[in-house]
Amino acid sequence: MDNDPVRLGEQGWKGRYYGAKMHATEETADAVVRGMVEEYVRGLTWVCRYYYEGCCSWNWYYPFHYAPFATDLVNLESINMSFDLGEPFRPFEQLMGVLPAASAHALPPAFHPLMMDEDSPIIDFYPTQFDLDMNGKRFAWQAVALLPWIDETRLLAETRSLDSTLTGEETRRNTINLETLLVHVSHGLSREIYELEDDVGADTRGAARFETTKFMTAAASGCMNGEMVLVGGETCPTRMPTPMKCMADIENNQVLAVCFKLPGPLERFVPPVLMPGAMLPDPVVGERDMPPPPKLWHEDAPRGPHQSREMPHPSRPQGGQPMGLGGGGGGGGGGGGGDG
Repeated sequence: MDNDPVRLGEQGWKGRYYGAKMHATEETADAVVRGMVEEYVRGLTWVCRYYYEGCCSWNWYYPFHYAPFATDLVNLESINMSFDLGEPFRPFEQLMGVLPAASAHALPPAFHPLMMDEDSPIIDFYPTQFDLDMNGKRFAWQAVALLPWIDETRLLAETRSLDSTLTGEETRRNTINLETLLVHVSHGLSREIYELEDDVGADTRGAARFETTKFMTAAASGCMNGEMVLVGGETCPTRMPTPMKCMADIENNQVLAVCFKLPGPLERFVPPVLMPGAMLPDPVVGERDMPPPPKLWHEDAPRGPHQSREMPHPSRPQGGQPMGLGGGGGGGGGGGGGDG
């Protein structure tokens, strides 16, 4: 905090912020700020659509470490708000995009050299040293980690070249599948799951097992919405083998499994409106919204016995004698000063 190059609230703070954080100059500042504003507003739109409609783009990201100031969010009507949907990363690719090299053990062994070998073609994605911008914070965990951005094309080219090295179990783990919904046989949705199985045929196998879907009803599901698809195996096997040696098999399974498909964007759209009866607070400006007062001359002065920069006192005696408490000259007898 003592070495804050921005000094928010002091004259010129905005220029110092973009200069220190984005290396903007007087010549480039307008273009730099506008680029940040456009992507930041696109990010606000991405988040809003994610929660109200679903993911509108799997490959969009905010390409800066810092945000613009709210006062720079102007002329927003000209910003392009279209997104390319793209495709989600597969599970191992997602981990390769977010984990450091020290966490390579979370991935199959074939991926370890990509994160740890010096001659890896993507070793620059996994730096062992990088800058931290404290950004006015006190603790290191609050700092901005200035990590490099991941190049999607380069990452996928290397990870997908390893597909042939994966075991059957690893291949299964690296597949994007539908979500699995588990319900007890006493749950209201269990009847609809059994109806779906009757429609398809309990003995049907292969692709035909997944061609028929059934919309769940809100009353049975507890206000959930979506389609159900049968799982590849039995819907409710009597015996469930344990994956852990220390635990016994479940011999009387009472849980049904079914795949769950989210509804499409039109079916799951939720209008972003205020709830009926919502009470908005009055738009008032309080004391906490006011800018900080300007610093006095002595607040930035160096302190300590060797860096004193005190302003001379107008009535300080030149002979080195102590001042009286009342402000008069001489020893302890002067009492004529004060506030009168």
